[in-house]
Amino acid sequence: MPAHTSASSPDNINPDNEQQQGEEQEQEQEQDQEHHQQQQRQDLSELSPPLQNGHPTDQEQQHHQNGQHQELEEEEEEEVDKKEEAEVHEEEEEEDYGVDDESGEEVIDSKFTWRDHWYPFSSLEDLDPLLPIPFQLLVRDLVLWFDKATQEWVAFDDQCPHRLAPLSEGWIDENGHMQCSYRGWSYDGCGWCAQIPQAMPEGPEAHAVKSPRAYATRSPTMVSQGYLLT
Repeated sequence: MPAHTSASSPDNINPDNEQQQGEEQEQEQEQDQEHHQQQQRQDLSELSPPLQNGHPTDQEQQHHQNGQHQELEEEEEEEVDKKEEAEVHEEEEEEDYGVDDESGEEVIDSKFTWRDHWYPFSSLEDLDPLLPIPFQLLVRDLVLWFDKATQEWVAFDDQCPHRLAPLSEGWIDENGHMQCSYRGWSYDGCGWCAQIPQAMPEGPEAHAVKSPRAYATRSPTMVSQGYLLT
């Protein structure tokens, strides 16, 4: 009887080879997992002070605290430097203005005082000498009116010393003075009170016109090249 021979097929695989391959895969996975854990421990050791017997030593704690204090000091120094840089930047933004002294040398003054300079208000042709004109200069309310006695334009603070009513709501009286619309107090071109209609001809009220508290605050004015400046 002839001997029976079985044909080779893909299903005929050695089980020992399969077991060996499985063990190799498990070893590779364990090695990868161990490498990953070592990397995590290394990252944690960089973020925290090293441990001795599970706890950081006093020297290591002191070193860690010193590092934190140094970081805080550096942050504070950076804030101070930024503040100083901002102040220096503001000072550099101020324009330098040069003035020639008697020797002909230019003197630099870095501080600009706004109230020490003239500002054009209007051309004289556009001004009505019969009416008070309200305007604002450097956040200051003023009233402009024409003094017939001196033939000059005068600027007052736009408030009556009596009740602080706006003088610009008043008018020029028959004597050419600036008269308030509230109680009729009148002021001459120098700012002195010229008339109080309610005052008696004698007594304390008669002397009220000479009181410094009845003085209207005046601002300087000038005319240049047909323009009024204040």
